[in-house]
Amino acid sequence: GTLVRNLYECMRREAAAVKIQKNVRRHKARESYLLLQAATVTLQTGLRAMSARKEFRFRKET
Repeated sequence: GTLVRNLYECMRREAAAVKIQKNVRRHKARESYLLLQAATVTLQTGLRAMSARKEFRFRKET
């Protein structure tokens, strides 16, 4: 009885630890993705603004 109870408790703790690890990994991956997405949007915004300013200067000259 005691051996089985201890084994069950060990398995339960292992399963709980795996769930926690999974969620931590998911959270880190999501944070990384969101950071990359924000950087991409910032870069694209800057490039679009640069292109628009160039276009505006070109039209202003002609």
